[in-house]
Amino acid sequence: RRAHLCWQGRRKGGRLVADNSAADDVITVFLMDDHRNIVEGLIELASQDDHLRVVGYCFDGREMLEKVRQLEPDVVVLDVSMPGMNGLEACRQVKLSVPRTQVMMLTMHASEGMVLAALRRGASGYLSKESVGEFCDAIHRIHAGEICLGQGIPKALLERLDDAAAEMQRVSLNRPGG
Repeated sequence: RRAHLCWQGRRKGGRLVADNSAADDVITVFLMDDHRNIVEGLIELASQDDHLRVVGYCFDGREMLEKVRQLEPDVVVLDVSMPGMNGLEACRQVKLSVPRTQVMMLTMHASEGMVLAALRRGASGYLSKESVGEFCDAIHRIHAGEICLGQGIPKALLERLDDAAAEMQRVSLNRPGG
């Protein structure tokens, strides 16, 4: 068992320090991934964006939900494959417990089935770890209320989702009073 499974705070001068401040224009982010190097890389990416602040992270799904309830971040970033509680179940639990918090999946599993399962459980975004360069932009888009599906998502799924969204728009426009 790893020591220090959860943390809340920020980096300052290369050290992790507590951070309980939250400016109005800052998007607060909580990370859950079982790979320390991924978490550290995401913290580094977020630190380059003045409008993002990582307020905490966990390496284990069992501890994540308690921290998210306590911190109420704007966005939670989840890996699908996690010890304790997988990311799909964690997504569902976050949306039930803290509905205003948006969820983005960041994973190596970009199959059509996984993407759909995450969206059905309330995820607002799904990025492959191979497209981590889209991380900050995706956080901003999700926080703004968009659904964000990054590169690496099967093209056929994206086309079907686009078709479904267009059909929903047509149905909405054709409804009485719509």
